[in-house]
Amino acid sequence: MKKAATILILLLISAFMLTGCAKCIDKKEESVKVKIVNEYYKPKETRFIGIINHVPQFRTDYAEYEITVDYNGTEYSLSDESTYRKYHGRIGQTVSAVLITKTYDNGNVKQYINCLGGL
Repeated sequence: MKKAATILILLLISAFMLTGCAKCIDKKEESVKVKIVNEYYKPKETRFIGIINHVPQFRTDYAEYEITVDYNGTEYSLSDESTYRKYHGRIGQTVSAVLITKTYDNGNVKQYINCLGGL
C-alpha cells in the first residue's frame, strides 16, 4: 500500500511539473542599433594558496571580459573575449547588434542581445 501511494504521489508531482512549462511559440531575430555604455576586463590571475604534502598549490582565476550595451533603456551584457577585443575602447559609440525576441504560449515576451555586429 505504501509503495502504491508513493508511486501515485510521484506521478502527481511529475504531472504538475511537466504541464507548467511555457513553450516558445515565436522567435524573431532583428538587427538593431545599440550604444556601448561600459566595458570590463580582469586579467588571468594565478595565486599561491599553500603547500599540501610538500606540493605547492596554486589557484587560477580566469580572465573576465564584458561589454555592456544599452538598447531602449535596458542594459545587456556580452561576456566573450572576441566581442570584447573587437569593441573595447568604443564606449559611447553606436553599433549594430542582433536582438532575439521570444514569445511564449503564456503571453510572456523575452528579449536579449545575442551578439554585436548585426545579422
